[in-house]
Amino acid sequence: MRTFILTLILMVMAMVSVAGQESADAIILSHVEEFKMNSRTSGTDKVHVSILVNNKDGLDAATFVVYTDYFRSLGSFGGEVVLQGGKKVKLSKKDLSFVSLSTGLADDCYAVGYVPSYNYPFTVTYDYTVDYKNGVDIFPVFDPVNVANVGLASAKYSLILPEGMKIARHDQYLEYSVETVKGKDVHTWILSQPMKPLVREHLMKLESDTYPLVFAGPLEFTLGGIEGRQSNWEELASWLCAIQTKVDDLPASEVDKVRELTEGADSDYEIVSRLYSYLREKTRYVSISLGIGGLRPLPASHVAKNGFGDCKGLSNYLKCLLKVAGVDSYYYVINTDQKKFFKDICSVSQMNHVMLAVPLKENKDTLFVECTNPSYPLGYRHSDCAGHDILMLDGKSGRKVTVGGYPDSLSRKIREAKIVISADGSAKIDIKDRRMLDYSETFIDFGKRKPDSQVKTLVRDWNVQPEDVRIVGVKDNFKDYLKYGREYVPEAEVDFSMTSRKYANASGDRIFFPMNPLAVNLYYQRSARVNRVYLDSGYTLAYDYTVVLPEGYKVENLPEDVTVDDVWGTFVSSARVDESDSSVLHVSQSFTAKPFDEDKSMYPSYREFAKKVNKAYSAKVVLSRQ
Repeated sequence: MRTFILTLILMVMAMVSVAGQESADAIILSHVEEFKMNSRTSGTDKVHVSILVNNKDGLDAATFVVYTDYFRSLGSFGGEVVLQGGKKVKLSKKDLSFVSLSTGLADDCYAVGYVPSYNYPFTVTYDYTVDYKNGVDIFPVFDPVNVANVGLASAKYSLILPEGMKIARHDQYLEYSVETVKGKDVHTWILSQPMKPLVREHLMKLESDTYPLVFAGPLEFTLGGIEGRQSNWEELASWLCAIQTKVDDLPASEVDKVRELTEGADSDYEIVSRLYSYLREKTRYVSISLGIGGLRPLPASHVAKNGFGDCKGLSNYLKCLLKVAGVDSYYYVINTDQKKFFKDICSVSQMNHVMLAVPLKENKDTLFVECTNPSYPLGYRHSDCAGHDILMLDGKSGRKVTVGGYPDSLSRKIREAKIVISADGSAKIDIKDRRMLDYSETFIDFGKRKPDSQVKTLVRDWNVQPEDVRIVGVKDNFKDYLKYGREYVPEAEVDFSMTSRKYANASGDRIFFPMNPLAVNLYYQRSARVNRVYLDSGYTLAYDYTVVLPEGYKVENLPEDVTVDDVWGTFVSSARVDESDSSVLHVSQSFTAKPFDEDKSMYPSYREFAKKVNKAYSAKVVLSRQ
């Protein structure tokens, strides 16, 4: 009983110490981790974690997951769940679930997991070890809390390394120290004070920028029996090139197929286009992590024979096809979630994806080719790569470069509509939606989708109930790269019609309808702001409507023109009766968001800006019977 009372006291102290955040979904009471490097190629990671779970939303923080592969295996595992009333449930390896990650291609790639399922609140503790083998190029990444609305009471991370071993590190929100003890260098990171739960809000920076993190690795390493250095990106690129051996074999039938497909092609782009289409028809994407950390692609012959591969395998396969056709290309690694690499450490573990770069001789441009989704238009740098750092490999070495981005002004959604209103408030609406750059991604393969999926894409979150939606036409410029060259921007257009029984409200001799019920209101939170207010890039939403009034009605009242221009963006709204036809009304509204990074104290200003925009969208036009 005394032990249980002490446990409860410690729980309460932890909750109070995290700035009184009793409403947190969970609190990590303690996360202590120690990695000891046993040799250049092996080590042991020892972890103790204790989590108080207050409700079902806190389960993510309390779920145990370890990924095992050629380099890592789960050693020991034990744990305990303490329930209300003091009952304890012991955990062991028999409670774990094992899920294969390699679709039968290997027997060592698993996700090992456990999800506690008890009445709330409860406390779960895990004590386990992970054995590192066959090489260590990155030490275990320490991120003790990475879930919103979860507090962190205590955290400590230690690396016990051979004396004098040089490392690179990126750390944040933790205090760092190093000392030499008995011939070992002990690097330690400690949370100096409890952390409040992170509140997830819209318009905030990537959460990875706001959590405690240690990302560290040795400058010299051996992985899969191959020695490497990573004190700079060029050294790391050389090592990556060194492991890309014996993967460029294509069967004779594939060589013949390439020659057949590219016969008569009059440009490198045409060759890439034909082989890109072949890739789409012949292969499918399958996630694979085999051998040397999932860093070496499966041979091109394997993809050719089996018709599938991961990002590495598919990119290497297309690279080999292009080589047969006499077109050079470069394999590169990228982080699709984070635009910039850490400045203070070079490591391939920062990357999560592989793509292909193809320099075009004819117009001095480079195509960045997404091989896992060959539906993307060739020549388009999609939102997961535009503006991102990449490590490009040239076969022997490589270099860090940044994929060119696009001006914010090109990210646009333009809606034109003709709205014919009837005296009962119903309306017939013809719409033309034009979307450019990242907005056009919504319409990739749009014509192949089921009708209900198409409709949801077109009319999501409107303030009017659409009925009888019919697609009239779909067109795009997804194959028009050659017309524009390096200035190419993907653009799609969908024409559709629909009806609405309640577009307007008829009341006596008057009809009332909002300026723009086909717009999506700007979201804003009513509660106090916790995080900085942040938007990475701007965009434009433009609306231009022609409204035909019911016969026998005239405009009685129009909303005033609105112009707002501040740090958040620019909004312009106007409505005019047609000069030559009083039964026609023209409505024009546009919203251009600007990038910003402002203190949370500025949020009331954003809230007022959003209210002004939304008020203009819903401002009423009044018609009266003549």
